[in-house]
Amino acid sequence: MTCNLCAALLRVALAALPTMTAFGQALPGTVSRTVEVYPGAEKNKAFPLDQGSGMCDLHLDPEDPWRIRHSDIEASDDQTLWYKVNDYEYYMSYGYAPNEYVVVKGELYKPTTGSGKGEVKFPEFLVTVPKVNLDWDAKHGEAAKEFAEDLVPAAILVSPNRADFGSLIVYGPKDDFNISSSDVTLSWDNANKVKVHDGTAEIRSGHKFSIMQGASKTLLVEALEPAPDVKFTLEGEPDNVNGERAVDYVHACCVKIELVTPDGDPVNAPDDSGDGQNEFTFSPANPGVLTMELKAKVRPAQAADKVAKDCVFSVDAIGASTMKWANNNPGGKAVADNGFLKVTVTFTGLPAQNSDFGKKVAKISYGAHVCDKNDYEVFFPKNEINHPSNSGNASWPNWMYYWLQTVSPLGNPSPRFVYGNSSGFYPGTQTICLSVGDSVSYSAPYGVNNPLDGIDNFSWTVIHESQHYKDWLDLWGNNVTTWMAHRGGNNPQDDKDGDRIQNRIEDINLNGVYDNATDLYDWQNPNTPTPNRPGGIINDFEDWNCQRHKDAKGDHSKDWGDPGMQHKTKDKYDD
Repeated sequence: MTCNLCAALLRVALAALPTMTAFGQALPGTVSRTVEVYPGAEKNKAFPLDQGSGMCDLHLDPEDPWRIRHSDIEASDDQTLWYKVNDYEYYMSYGYAPNEYVVVKGELYKPTTGSGKGEVKFPEFLVTVPKVNLDWDAKHGEAAKEFAEDLVPAAILVSPNRADFGSLIVYGPKDDFNISSSDVTLSWDNANKVKVHDGTAEIRSGHKFSIMQGASKTLLVEALEPAPDVKFTLEGEPDNVNGERAVDYVHACCVKIELVTPDGDPVNAPDDSGDGQNEFTFSPANPGVLTMELKAKVRPAQAADKVAKDCVFSVDAIGASTMKWANNNPGGKAVADNGFLKVTVTFTGLPAQNSDFGKKVAKISYGAHVCDKNDYEVFFPKNEINHPSNSGNASWPNWMYYWLQTVSPLGNPSPRFVYGNSSGFYPGTQTICLSVGDSVSYSAPYGVNNPLDGIDNFSWTVIHESQHYKDWLDLWGNNVTTWMAHRGGNNPQDDKDGDRIQNRIEDINLNGVYDNATDLYDWQNPNTPTPNRPGGIINDFEDWNCQRHKDAKGDHSKDWGDPGMQHKTKDKYDD
């Protein structure tokens, strides 16, 4: 009577326990099994637990006319899960496959038919509840957390790289009394979403292994396509009571993570806003700020929350510009948002070097694996003035500051550049003035690359004006007084016609006669009427300069102005 009352109270208590998991799913019902016992019986009775936690009711039913004199738990994996209700009944509460392992050992007696005294000998019986165990490795799951493992899929990246495969550990069945077989069978659904390798070859769902107790085998799971749930089931051999099998489950979520921003080819498919943006420009503020809102798509979308904590974005540095991740993205750590991963990063202050702009790479990584990477390009606001400055270049527009780093001016020592209202070299100084007209479009005398746009015009102008500087250095020591002293003279080192070119250079054979077939110019005419001379040429000195640099132009690959040759439409200076 007392035992029956205890059992009844236990059932009431169990019924009062929570019936919902942390994931909002109902707890599985109690799995009740009856095992007939008799003298010398050795039974292995599997409890096919469903996923998640479960309750097991093991009822011992002695063969008539036997009765159970005494029984108790001989062995179990967790002393807190299984407990004895009475000699005939055992309960496991909140257990998970494979925690159901237990061995119950007992003695039987047969009531006498007259004296009321029991038998002197008490034959024994043995009942084993075997277990099988299937676990992810530490990278993908925690073996100790069977509840989470049963219900929450481990994330495995869709990747052909062996290092990204999931590692699935299959353990030999546990049965300390060797009643159960050592064979186990592994199967899985969504077979087209994964491949399973045993280290040497691919295996198919339904594969049978023979693994001794205490041993294990590690399999590699390759994710082929995104899938929200691939369920792996490990089953033992049929028990010797009614043919049921011990089971364990794990789940995999096959995850693919792809960058949304940046995306595409910034050269052939430029995009400077919204999803897919692959061109980014510093703001016109001083200091300039470049803001990147990076985004990646997760498939299946419901995996985003699971993988976010292990996903990190990275971007290349932009010279000495100060990089800062948003407060909720420390170190580039992703935040999940409706099936996407997002971060924001800013760069403050334009870099000093033109080479710091241009092509960069953004990546999204899950742990050590780079899931996706895309190119993007970084630009400076062409017409603003927010570059790193000093007293000598504080007034320079950005295009002048950065483009000067792409062209090598002539003359030694190098000329000094200033920004002003018009372009030109000032003889007797090292100063060359550049102006706003050098950043737009221009057709150069004799130019074979006309029209010269943007950086082409700029580079031509720098070469042209620095050629004037070099000629003044070479011919007159860059001294106006020296030139004036030689102006009008007839000697080879003089300048008869005052065009700033020495006589020996114009009259190559020094015969005092203009031989237009061999002489550079008429040494007595400052503006020799040579064939096809453009009307804008004011003298031979200017013509000589232009003739030497017909093909001068800029390096489009180094134009990182917005607008510019690399921005949006390639080789279009004002886009």
